[in-house]
Amino acid sequence: PSPRGVVPVLDAAHSTPNGPVALLQLGTLGTLEEVVPTLCQAGNFGDEAFLAVVASIAEGLASLHELQIIHCDPKPGNVVLHSDLTASEVLVWLIDFGDARALDDPDSWWSVGHGDPVMTCHADMGAHGHLSTQTDSWCLAQSAA
Repeated sequence: PSPRGVVPVLDAAHSTPNGPVALLQLGTLGTLEEVVPTLCQAGNFGDEAFLAVVASIAEGLASLHELQIIHCDPKPGNVVLHSDLTASEVLVWLIDFGDARALDDPDSWWSVGHGDPVMTCHADMGAHGHLSTQTDSWCLAQSAA
């Protein structure tokens, strides 16, 4: 089972010339970036909902940190919302681990990409000496602001 706050991985046995490919569960409601404007226009994204989403993302990051993984790119486009119609709660999941790094080897990229140029928090943190779990905290705070 996937950690709470992280998209469930259905299968990770696929291989391509560029490395393994994970099959992830679909976030049925779309990304936070896509959904929030509509919710705001309808008056359905107040302070309580905002704080609950940020707390869910923080919980997902904490779950990754326990597994010794730094996400390095938490932002609204890398968070999906999911509801399976049988539950009353909406789940908030982190996705897109292309910029993730192993905590014990923060100089290792898990992909050849270098993140979203609009949200360069991991590059900013790296410029100051090292990447750590604080990198994700900074990214989350930057996105929430």
